[in-house]
Amino acid sequence: MSRAIPAFNLAVRPCSDQQLAAARRQSELAAGTLIFLRTDHVVQGLGCAAVGPGVLLEHRLEVRPADFALTLAPLSV
Repeated sequence: MSRAIPAFNLAVRPCSDQQLAAARRQSELAAGTLIFLRTDHVVQGLGCAAVGPGVLLEHRLEVRPADFALTLAPLSV
């Protein structure tokens, strides 16, 4: 069962953020024995102002503390 929660992003990966940043291509990533769970409360999007204006001030996300809860429960098969 899943519930959609606005502005909540979840990524489950077999490699860490550091491993992803260091890899130049996907073939350099090897799954280990750990699973990495990454949550983001909000995401501004991808891109830059290389081909046009940057994010308009009223739509810019500033870093600030946020509180939210995440509950993990086993799935019954």
